Amino acid sequence: EEINNIINLDERQLRTYDGKHRAYMGCAEFDTGEKRTFTDNINFKWSGRNMLLWANKMMEDNYSDTVKKMPILDELGEKTDEKILGYDLVMVAHYAYYDIKFISKFLSNYSEIVVGTSLKAASGTFKSPYCDKPLIVKIIDSINFLPFALDKFGKNLHFKQEKDVMPYHAYTIDNLRGENPKVDLDEILDEWENNAYDADKKKQQFCNNLNQLNMIDDNMVDMIGYAEYYCKLDVEVLAKGFLKYQALMEDAVGEKCIDYLGLPSMANGYCEKNGVFEDV
Repeated sequence: EEINNIINLDERQLRTYDGKHRAYMGCAEFDTGEKRTFTDNINFKWSGRNMLLWANKMMEDNYSDTVKKMPILDELGEKTDEKILGYDLVMVAHYAYYDIKFISKFLSNYSEIVVGTSLKAASGTFKSPYCDKPLIVKIIDSINFLPFALDKFGKNLHFKQEKDVMPYHAYTIDNLRGENPKVDLDEILDEWENNAYDADKKKQQFCNNLNQLNMIDDNMVDMIGYAEYYCKLDVEVLAKGFLKYQALMEDAVGEKCIDYLGLPSMANGYCEKNGVFEDV
């Protein structure tokens, strides 16, 4: 069965005092444009589950014809019927090794192919208590097809991309706890890595963004609001870049990225289909 639905996703993470990474926000966008952000700055663990709950409901309400089926065979091995296993869904993340950790713990029958810290592919099943059928999830890492940073997508794939900044150092568990956490702007700017490349430009860009987005009041920064803005922007860039690249590959060689682990396996598949290895 063809898989026709793709979710591009991103997770915002922080490192706690015990050295563990915890997710406080996730954003997901279907290839058809539906998008949503999921925040958990109370428990720092439910954003991935909430994303899957939403995806399961979206699939059931809007894409119920995109399903994975298993043939039912008789004693002679002849197909007699089909069993619907669930809704087919591909999830794409850039540097997915880290992002999917906050999703994989909610998947049953989970398996993955990892080389070092590079995720090649993963799969699992998620069943929402509010849906009739589960998600049959396949996860791929876009870095295996587009081996450069997300901020280079626009330049390399020839589309307009807004350059933006994120004060990662300010996103600590102490600064994020609470219903609507705020942090003093001067504190964020003072702690910015002054030795970092283009630190002054990044500070200025950050201030400009806050003013344009109305996310600063009495010099206090809306931490969740800004993280949501940045997370959505990352997902928009990933979605635009990955879908454009997949369309280019389909036009050029007739292959879909989502059918392969990465460019080497796609090249091998193309060669096999076109008889390159015959008589070798």
